Amino acid sequence: MKRKRFIFIRGRGIVAKIVASAFGIIFALLTVGGFLLVKYETTLLEMFKNEFQNKINHSIEVRKLDEEKNLHENVKSNAELLSGICGAYLSADEPDRLKKSL
Repeated sequence: MKRKRFIFIRGRGIVAKIVASAFGIIFALLTVGGFLLVKYETTLLEMFKNEFQNKINHSIEVRKLDEEKNLHENVKSNAELLSGICGAYLSADEPDRLKKSL
């Protein structure tokens, strides 16, 4: 029975044996290379994703700081405006008008 297993290789010449061996070696190398390439691409995509996510997070932080600064400036200008309006009522010594505004 052992002889029938490799009948394809034993019954052929040296060229067939060399071709079969070369095919096996090339197939093994291509398989290993394919796995390594897929792993490399996965790592590369993960690196690109992390870099893009870091850039987005940085731009969000910068925008947050700018918006907080603008908010403080708006609150300050609104407070100054309201203090000017209320100051006019207080300096006019008109308590009835002040009560109406409140």
